[in-house]
Amino acid sequence: MDGRRHFFMAHCRGDRELDLDRVRLALESEGDVRRMLPEAAESLGVVYGTVNPFLEGELVQIFDSELHKPLGVPGTVMTNAGDHTWAVEFRPAELLQKLRDARWADIVQPSADQGRGFWGVREPESIGILTGNPSDSGLDLCAEINRQIRTLLGKNALGDVSMPKVVMVSSPAIGISMEMDQREEALREALLRGIDDLCVAGARILAHPAHTTHYFAPEMAAYAKSKGARFMSMVEATSTWLSGKGISEITLLGTRYVTDFRGQWSVYRDAFPGIKVHTPSEEGWAKIHALGYAVQQTGPSPLWFNWMRDLLRDEVPDSCQYVVVAMTEFTPVVRHLKNRGRRGKILVDPINIYAEAVAREYLGVTGRQRIMPECNR
Repeated sequence: MDGRRHFFMAHCRGDRELDLDRVRLALESEGDVRRMLPEAAESLGVVYGTVNPFLEGELVQIFDSELHKPLGVPGTVMTNAGDHTWAVEFRPAELLQKLRDARWADIVQPSADQGRGFWGVREPESIGILTGNPSDSGLDLCAEINRQIRTLLGKNALGDVSMPKVVMVSSPAIGISMEMDQREEALREALLRGIDDLCVAGARILAHPAHTTHYFAPEMAAYAKSKGARFMSMVEATSTWLSGKGISEITLLGTRYVTDFRGQWSVYRDAFPGIKVHTPSEEGWAKIHALGYAVQQTGPSPLWFNWMRDLLRDEVPDSCQYVVVAMTEFTPVVRHLKNRGRRGKILVDPINIYAEAVAREYLGVTGRQRIMPECNR
């Protein structure tokens, strides 16, 4: 305002772009605001890459408001320590209390506020998993989500601090899904109550690793939206994956509720347009129900591996290579089934596909090139 040239310093996170018009407003200046030329910076005793908030001198310093809020773990920021080989870690809110002429202001470009990128998550959202009891399918999904996140981040995965906060609700009431036709309303209430519990705990990305109760997915998604959360569909993820692979024929193994397209309960009935779908026989459904209950009661055992081998032999046509195992109780069986027991089939576990979709949603990379989950050969 006095017609003279003044130096100032503006600080923001490294993946942001400064908005010089916003900087000018923060300075309460009507003059021209520009970046300092390298030769002018040398007069202050600095070169490119060594400018930091600790420089001595009568400088106005502006910190972007976003720096006031810690992000991630441990919530600090880093800058150089005056040269190109040393760094210093600090909390900006604490530093501003020590600087003579420093202030907060919104000084980054609005276009950068979209926030998430492939390197990680700017403001992580908690993942909520609603599972039955015992929570085996929820634990399987959680472990696979972590694996997918590590894969997607690659060298940018930083161990524990890169993993999401996960909230899990294991509800015994969901166990009545095996009698869904007789207990529809009670099951609906249990699912919506579970969403309530997850949202109260802070979850914003919701997943439900269960095939039968995905019949209620549209209601669950609408209810989650009303709570400010997003419910992700395992059925949609599986359908998208199969279409992306160009698969034209599958066998769908699951309970009658899930795989009988003639009834009202199958959420997969219209999920595979353009794909030939084989479903179990009456005898096959009886074996699947028995196997599901047996796994729930005792966990995987060599006997159940034999049952799965027999299902693949009796219920999958020779012409069909891909088998979608649409029953979460099958997941531990499939993962331990030896190649001989697979009878040359490619077993597709929707839990793996679902986990990748949830991981991509968490990382904000849903629009990038897909990394296909491995099939269980």
